Amino acid sequence: MTKGFLPQIFRKVRPGDLTELENNLIRQEASITKNIFGPTPKGHYREFFCLDQNTWVWHDEWDDESGNRVIVSTKYFIRTEGALKSLNGGAYSPIDKDETKNLYHAIKQYANLVLKEYDKIKK
Repeated sequence: MTKGFLPQIFRKVRPGDLTELENNLIRQEASITKNIFGPTPKGHYREFFCLDQNTWVWHDEWDDESGNRVIVSTKYFIRTEGALKSLNGGAYSPIDKDETKNLYHAIKQYANLVLKEYDKIKK
């Protein structure tokens, strides 16, 4: 999603700098959209972001009651036949109809929030 914006926002960027800029934009977008699935509970660190046209990541981490760090990272891969997900780097598996619908709404909300921020830059 961000690659299309880079040439418009950073017209004087050298080609070698695009990876760093793209990573910075992904982090910024993740910050903007971290509450898409609801408010972030105290002590949690959350991100929801787009890696590329077909790949989305929902990342959540917190300390459990014993003080152990819990990390849940879900990577969604969008295909024409349906979406797949991988939990914490595991094998991909299809997602059900309800999760597909929730992901679709989250992506729409993501796009609206991010585009609103990019519109502020253009003005």
